[in-house]
Amino acid sequence: MKPVLPNFIIAGVHKAGTTSLFFWLMDHPEVICSLDKETNFFIYTKYKTPARPIEEYYAQWPKYNNQKLIMEASPGYFYGGAATASEIKNKCNNPKVLMVFRDPTDRLYSFFTRKKEVFQLPENTTLEEYIKKCESFTDEELVLEKNHIYTGMVFGHYIKHIDDWYNVTGNNLRVMFFEELREPKKVMKDLCVWLGINPDFYDTYNFDVKNKSGTYKNKLMHTIAVKMSFGMQRFWRSNPALKKRVRDFYYVLNRGSKKPATDDESAKNYLRQHFKPYNEKFATYLKTKGITDLPKWLS
Repeated sequence: MKPVLPNFIIAGVHKAGTTSLFFWLMDHPEVICSLDKETNFFIYTKYKTPARPIEEYYAQWPKYNNQKLIMEASPGYFYGGAATASEIKNKCNNPKVLMVFRDPTDRLYSFFTRKKEVFQLPENTTLEEYIKKCESFTDEELVLEKNHIYTGMVFGHYIKHIDDWYNVTGNNLRVMFFEELREPKKVMKDLCVWLGINPDFYDTYNFDVKNKSGTYKNKLMHTIAVKMSFGMQRFWRSNPALKKRVRDFYYVLNRGSKKPATDDESAKNYLRQHFKPYNEKFATYLKTKGITDLPKWLS
């Protein structure tokens, strides 16, 4: 069979609902999704590292059977700007691209708690400590892959990259907001119309939010769960019903209540002030593109 490449990519941003969108689309009969949700195939354009063989990318869709939509979702692409957008356009023949944006303060907090949850940050790290660490790096240092974990703040400066994507992809770019996912049926039916697939599939669909951050009761049990989640990603994606049963059972056994630290609100207020000028410029820019129905954090 002739190798295929995606004609639709969810390219941004982290912790804004892209995992839920990916799995909701994966269930649609006219869609085939990549074996790995985040292939990150084009991330070399961002980090200026050697490109992987294109055959590795072809291998993400081994069961292609003339589905209308071939997709992947790598939210890190957004921060590669023009270089990443141009490479995607050239290699994939100008696919449609979706960007989902979230209040950068909430996005950072979710990113921060998730990194602690999967042991990529020490679990006793406070939000204030994390912010100070992010601010200790220069812009040149933050474009290095090894420092990805401390990009929480610069990744909230959406205005720095959005124009690059519009300039490269034009009308093939669609912007959404995290708040829209509160009405998942409406979001998915509208998205289907834009993508040219049947929206009726979601009339009776059971929407389930994916990749939620949270806390745990028993650290050993959670450590094992994290290793199983990361180490068996393709297996779980091939068996979503089994994954849901296992995940729900785990949540009953080991999910803790989410209680922010007492200093979180002060740190969040600092973040809101930090992001305010970037958000204002972002909102002004989006209005030039005809996007005027903006969420509270942009209005």
